[in-house]
Amino acid sequence: MSTRTTEVMTFSDASNVSEGRPLTTTTATKNSAPVRWQDRFVCGVVEGFYGRPWTTEQRRHLFGRQQALGMNAYLYAPKDDLKHRAQWRDLYTPEETDHLQGLIQGAKEHGVTFIYALSPGIDIVYSSPKDLNAVKHKLEQVKNLGCDAFALLFDDIETTMNEADKTKFDSFAVAQLTVSNHTFEYLGCPQFFFCPTEYCESRAVPDLDTSEYLNAL
Repeated sequence: MSTRTTEVMTFSDASNVSEGRPLTTTTATKNSAPVRWQDRFVCGVVEGFYGRPWTTEQRRHLFGRQQALGMNAYLYAPKDDLKHRAQWRDLYTPEETDHLQGLIQGAKEHGVTFIYALSPGIDIVYSSPKDLNAVKHKLEQVKNLGCDAFALLFDDIETTMNEADKTKFDSFAVAQLTVSNHTFEYLGCPQFFFCPTEYCESRAVPDLDTSEYLNAL
């Protein structure tokens, strides 16, 4: 395995980004009552670093280790996967989809939820129907590969809107949530995660308690 530092995620309550409405998506195990995904404790690994992404073999090894450790989630977000971030609008090629499908299936075989993340914030125009459709269709492509959990990440980006977005949205937070909510509903309300631009204390302006952005979220 790579010695690169990884992020470990633990969420006791996966928040619904769709205007606070309760979800009905469920998961079930044999001889058990259905359990809503947002009621499950999520514990896993985020591949979200900059630099050379992990190899297929390293990821498959990780899934096995996660199963042994009782972890149940893996979030795919390598910053240097061009189609995750820099070229997020581009759909995957047949060769690339075969690779992703193999990873999704490999995670499932070890009881790990494969969460596909997209980082469109680097240059998205939130008010553009074309860009909104690009987000939807990119995640729909991955959904058709068997993925049933997704994330939109808006970390490490500029914190101001362009002029076109300013005329449509009251705030940066509202712009991001509008895209997220439309995408969430378009995909059929799957397990869904959202990473805000102010994702830690050092990013909060002026601080966690009084940040207009975080309070809007």
